[in-house]
Amino acid sequence: MRVGGLPASAGRAMRTYGDRCGIARALDIVGERWALLVVRELLLGPKRFTDLRAGLPNVGPDVLAQRLRDLEGDRIAFLTGPGSRKARNLDRDPRLAISITRQDQPYQMAQVRGRVAERLEGDAAWKVIDRISHKYIGQPYPMRTDRVVFLVEPERAWGQTFG
Repeated sequence: MRVGGLPASAGRAMRTYGDRCGIARALDIVGERWALLVVRELLLGPKRFTDLRAGLPNVGPDVLAQRLRDLEGDRIAFLTGPGSRKARNLDRDPRLAISITRQDQPYQMAQVRGRVAERLEGDAAWKVIDRISHKYIGQPYPMRTDRVVFLVEPERAWGQTFG
């Protein structure tokens, strides 16, 4: 995920969600603008676009539509090597937690817990990897080594501040 707001040191005020939930407060510091809050809403159950808009009144319809397109269905995608310790552990036990923090704000985080729903290899994995890579660096993923994509179904998401 990409940092949503600019640091105050960049001479601009940081963007805020204007939402009091812990996830929103953490994502004021961490995360792709609105992405994890969309996941939060979808964790509550299937929703129509108008229901999502009602649950996220500060997000514009174009931004909400883009964040929904960015999701792998209702799953979170991440990649690793097929023989890595992470891959072996997930093959044995599909439960996981993903934590996101900014380097300059190590005491604030957003976290998602869920289960691996699908493991993609070969062309199916590279389709997802290259789509994500194009979004962030404008080109196919540069390391053409053996990779696997895990698609995670979120079960719980929250934000937390320590200290």
